[in-house]
Parts: sequence; C-alpha cells; structure tokens
Amino acid sequence: MMEVIDNLAFSMIILAKAPADGRQPLATIRHVNAAAAELLGYDDEELAGQPLDTILSQPEDTRIAYKYLENADTSPFEVHILTKNRHKQSCILTLSRLPDAECWVLLLQPIRPDSYLFRMRQVVEQTASAIMVT
Repeated sequence: MMEVIDNLAFSMIILAKAPADGRQPLATIRHVNAAAAELLGYDDEELAGQPLDTILSQPEDTRIAYKYLENADTSPFEVHILTKNRHKQSCILTLSRLPDAECWVLLLQPIRPDSYLFRMRQVVEQTASAIMVT
C-alpha cells in the first residue's frame, strides 16, 4: 500500500490522530509520500513521528488544521507550509479520514504564481476588493 502512495504524483501525508487530551499534539505525521517529501524538502524518516505543526508556518494555520481534525471537516482550506529550508509556501490542504478512524490523509496542493489556484485566488481577492469599494 505504501508503495502505491509513494508513487502518486500529488503530495500526500498520512497523519496519526492522537486523543485530544491536551498533553500531546492532536496529529503526528506517520508517513510522507515522495511528492510531499520533495515539496517539503524532508525525507519521510525525518518527519515520521513529528507533530503536524512542524510543517505549518503560522500558529493560526495549526489552530485551523486541528479544528478541522477535531470536527472531521474535509473541506479544503488554505495554509502556509514551511519547508526544511524555511521557505513559506501557500497550499490548499484537504483532510480525509481513512477507514481507521485514528488515521487521516492530508493532501497538499501548492499555490504557485503560475498555477490556476493562484490566479483564481487573485480573482476572488480582486472581486472582494471591488465589492468593498462600491
């Protein structure tokens, strides 16, 4: 199964969800596929066992991601990831629960200046600005 996940073209992270007891992070990284490892600049072994906030660049992003996990919300949302070399990258993050209720799949879609997502975000922001002005 992990061989299939590792060969996927999109960035995928398997998370282990911990009990919400306040003594440990709500989610730890269990596995990072090759595409996610390349995006983040880490090896799978470096991230395995690390809390999710290791790759999130802002405390607000961590708070939002944990809220989505707690509520089992699978809606996509925007976060800023932090690569190993400390580069911030905007991404669309989507969470999906695996049949094992304690594991989640996290999909990361980078928002790059040359991407469709980036252009759509600009259109939405410009439209919202225009509505606020009028």
